[in-house]
Amino acid sequence: MDRDTLRLILLVIGAIFLAGMYAWGRHKYGPRPEAAPKRRVWDEDDMEPGTVYSRFREEPDVDEEEGTLPPKPTLRPSQRYDRFDPMFSDEFDGLARPTTPEPPPPSPPKSEKKQPRSGVGAPFLIQVSVVARSGESFQGEELREALMDDLELIHGEMGIFHRYDRRHREPQFSIASLIEPGTFPIEDMENFECPGVVLFFQPGMVDDPLGVFDDLIETCHELARRMDAIEWDDRRQPLTTEKIAYMRGQMEAAFE
Repeated sequence: MDRDTLRLILLVIGAIFLAGMYAWGRHKYGPRPEAAPKRRVWDEDDMEPGTVYSRFREEPDVDEEEGTLPPKPTLRPSQRYDRFDPMFSDEFDGLARPTTPEPPPPSPPKSEKKQPRSGVGAPFLIQVSVVARSGESFQGEELREALMDDLELIHGEMGIFHRYDRRHREPQFSIASLIEPGTFPIEDMENFECPGVVLFFQPGMVDDPLGVFDDLIETCHELARRMDAIEWDDRRQPLTTEKIAYMRGQMEAAFE
């Protein structure tokens, strides 16, 4: 066999060996991977304010030069939604957020009546009277003027006069006529007369029993002075300084 024939045989064997190696590699590792697919991203230049993005442009997943992901597109203020959308709540600032309404303020607590001390008996009713002198009586118009204009009492519930609290809601003490049923015909006072009036209140029904007591006694004195009348205690005896001090001492022992 000459030299040229041997060289040709070796070349054919080498080619067959390379082809076999190539076929074995494709079988073991699979087909050659293709280029990474392109992904669709927002084209910022084509967006319109208040609308969904309408156009796209193709960009690779990985920056070919830097080997990193492209920067996340940002939105211009003119491209933000006017209404709140929870899908974009983290992307947009300055949007209206739904708020929970604040609860109404609590109502002010109602004042509690002062209760007497345990084991101390409080008077159920405090009363004094202003009566006309012997043989005289109170004339309706004069009495109405003294009670309403001078002493600033109010004709109200049950047809009698009352001293109300500062909010004009609850009576502190009341004044009734000594003639049954104790009412005053406020629309016909010019034809009314009575021998006297009684001032009274229940200590357990007011917020400040001692303050109301002092006001009642002061009103009693002033009414007697204006009507030139006599003051009586709860036993229809002259109302003395000692009796006033005794009644107030009962109040202090029960409520202070």
